[in-house]
Amino acid sequence: MKLAESFGFQPLYAITSSLDEWDDFEWSHHLRIERHALENPEDPVALERRDRGRAWRSAYLKWGRGTLGFAFYLFRKAS
Repeated sequence: MKLAESFGFQPLYAITSSLDEWDDFEWSHHLRIERHALENPEDPVALERRDRGRAWRSAYLKWGRGTLGFAFYLFRKAS
């Protein structure tokens, strides 16, 4: 907030994701990657993305789930 205010913006509203919303975001992304790899078993790019996705999923569950999320901020340019 302080950074936005230093550029002349007034904060009006802020909301952060719940753990359920963040899980839905992460797991939906993971599901798309897995499905694509299953549908394209000969595609080395799809398989590489699947492997990276699996590594990310493990890291997310171990370290990120309690620390990551997303937020929405609404600002107005101060007059």
